[in-house]
Amino acid sequence: MIYNYLKNLISRFFIKLRKKRVNFVYDSDLDSLLKSLEVKDRIDSGSVKCFVCKETITFKNIGAIAKVKGNIEFICEKPVCISNFNK
Repeated sequence: MIYNYLKNLISRFFIKLRKKRVNFVYDSDLDSLLKSLEVKDRIDSGSVKCFVCKETITFKNIGAIAKVKGNIEFICEKPVCISNFNK
């Protein structure tokens, strides 16, 4: 009984992981990506904030970029922000 419970729990966990899509960008390509998203000027001016903690996003502290309800959102590099965003 416990074996089946654990087996089901683990399989649901791995199914959930398979549904997430993660893309990576090299540091050397970040500038081009931000220009293509039309947010480079906003980051330069300091008007972009972390979606989680509201800290100002800079080129040095971008942890993640995500689409949330049709909007491009930024998450800073703090592990707690990245973890809270993924919940």
